[in-house]
Amino acid sequence: MKVQDLSADAEVGVIVGRFQVPELHEAHRDLIQTVVDRHPRTIIFLGNAPIMGSYENPLDFDCRAQMIKEVFPEVTVLFIPDTRCDIAWSSNLDYLISGVVQPGRKVVLYGSRDSFIGGYHGRYDTQELVSEIHISGSEVRKQIRKENINSVDFRKGMIMCSSIQFPTVHPCVDVAIVDRSGDGAPRVLVAQKATDPKDKWRFIGGFADPEVSIGYENDAKREAREETGLSVSDLEYVGSYPVNDWRYRNERNKIITTFFIAKYTHGRAEPRDDLKGGKLWWAPYNELHKDLFLTDHQPLFLAMIDKLSVK
Repeated sequence: MKVQDLSADAEVGVIVGRFQVPELHEAHRDLIQTVVDRHPRTIIFLGNAPIMGSYENPLDFDCRAQMIKEVFPEVTVLFIPDTRCDIAWSSNLDYLISGVVQPGRKVVLYGSRDSFIGGYHGRYDTQELVSEIHISGSEVRKQIRKENINSVDFRKGMIMCSSIQFPTVHPCVDVAIVDRSGDGAPRVLVAQKATDPKDKWRFIGGFADPEVSIGYENDAKREAREETGLSVSDLEYVGSYPVNDWRYRNERNKIITTFFIAKYTHGRAEPRDDLKGGKLWWAPYNELHKDLFLTDHQPLFLAMIDKLSVK
């Protein structure tokens, strides 16, 4: 570990990090040992995300603190909650340090490259530790996600992780695609998945995608394109509705869909993506009735009827 000798006379070295890994790797040990060797006292503040058991922050404070104390029992391990503002976070860190360090003691804060240092606005000196060993915590977690370890502790950990997550609503979108280009009654495109009952229909839709979503309207356009090959426009919000999806009936997490009516623009309808192997039907508006639809989609149908009737 390369360290500039700027704060050798400081009594307390403070490390701020996340350590979201199953065990301290070589770079972690190098960083902590460097600070321990330089100062009579070392304190580690673990960043605590507001969302527990998340994709990027899977481990809680106690789990990480025990991991560190097992290797470095002499180190004090505390936590600092994340905040949306760097200035408020810096002020809170200074306050927490002042609560565990005697007045007059010199303190130096340490971080690795791409750490908290760039956003710190507090009163203590900071120093970057440049390790000759580079191990990415994100890459470590990425590799772990590919593993399925056959052990009791692994299975207990999986159960524990699921138990600390808040109940979640999964957002979906559904869209009634309406074609008014003909001389007769408007047509509405409805779908039937290969696994659906042969006499029941649904609207086009799916889960909102957090990686590409820029709004539910765009999610609805994307679903229409991906599942039918059609382009739609003039989306009109109808409402949002709970969906009693069979996959989530015994789960804490539930689904809510945002329902739109959209104008058919162009394209040839064919079942794609989740609808592959199923059917599409350009149904005359005046031939549709509630019992043609899956139970979960019947409230959407009634809402569509009300909306189109007003028009």
